[in-house]
Amino acid sequence: MFLVFVIIFGVLTGVVAQNYGRNAIGWGFAGAAMFIIAMPCLLLSGPLNTQKCSECKELVKDGARKCKHCGASLSTSHNSR
Repeated sequence: MFLVFVIIFGVLTGVVAQNYGRNAIGWGFAGAAMFIIAMPCLLLSGPLNTQKCSECKELVKDGARKCKHCGASLSTSHNSR
C-alpha cells in the first residue's frame, strides 16, 4: 500500500512540474522520495518565464529578442511552454 502512495505522489509531482515548465522526471523522483518537501518547493517556485523558439523549439527567456541556441529572431508575442 505504501508503494502505491509513493507512485501516486511521484506522478502527481511530475505532472505539476511539467505544467510549470520544469523537468517532470526529476521532480517526479523527488516527489516520490520526499513528497512533503518537494511539492511545496515546486509550488512556491512558480512557473518558469520562458518561451519556445519558433525555429529550433528550444526554451529561451521571455522577452528575448534572439534565440541563444540558433540565433533566430524571436517575435514579441509570448509562446509560453
